[in-house]
Amino acid sequence: MENSLSASLEYASRMKQFNNQLRLLKEKCIENNVYYIKGHQFTIDLNLINYCLALTNLKRQQQAILLDDYKQPVRIDNLQQFYDDVMDLYQRNLNQYFTEYNQLIKDKGEF
Repeated sequence: MENSLSASLEYASRMKQFNNQLRLLKEKCIENNVYYIKGHQFTIDLNLINYCLALTNLKRQQQAILLDDYKQPVRIDNLQQFYDDVMDLYQRNLNQYFTEYNQLIKDKGEF
């Protein structure tokens, strides 16, 4: 009985540690997906990416007005360059997140 209680407590502790590491990894990914231009901050997410893509599909590759994270309007002079920069940063962070997530899952099995 005591051994199973000890094993259960150890497992619960490991799961808590794993969940904390996973939460920190997610927060790190979100924090790294921030892009600055002209003194304005944009948190990169799929909404921003899709909006830029929609504008580019409408042949609006030069000037466009976007709202930054603080709902301030910003004129983006070269939307295609903005989109390329945002996508590059997002993809690099997503690749890093994927790598670290897989390592975390692998390490979980080695507790």
